[in-house]
Amino acid sequence: WESRSQLGLLGSHINVQSGEWVYLDSGIGGGIDSFFEYLMKAHLLTGKDLYLEMFEEGYAKINQHVKKNGWYVDVDMKSGQVMFPYYRSLQSFWPGLQVLYGDLVEAEELFRRFFGVWTTYGFVPEAFNLLTYTPQEGLGQYP
Repeated sequence: WESRSQLGLLGSHINVQSGEWVYLDSGIGGGIDSFFEYLMKAHLLTGKDLYLEMFEEGYAKINQHVKKNGWYVDVDMKSGQVMFPYYRSLQSFWPGLQVLYGDLVEAEELFRRFFGVWTTYGFVPEAFNLLTYTPQEGLGQYP
């Protein structure tokens, strides 16, 4: 948490021995999704305000820098510039987390977007390109 960028964002991978960021992409998908989920659930489970305060600060920064035109993309944690303009399948938990937080309007809006992709293709692609509105092909980490 103390390694956040000046924008208040976390990268997706950090070297736990050196404390240096390995990947600077910040978003709500793989590599970072569980962090926000566990903050909210830790607060709900323990009642400790620290977890809620951390979640709220992170949630605000995500909405400020990562949310673009109603979608969430991956941005550079230092500059805020878009790195990957994709809806990724691992982002699909976010509306449920928004419901736990009580942000029902945002949760419903995002769920409708995600569900629209699912109903169009019959599945949620690993990555959906938000510039072309098509499943992203050629990502080496995906079959």
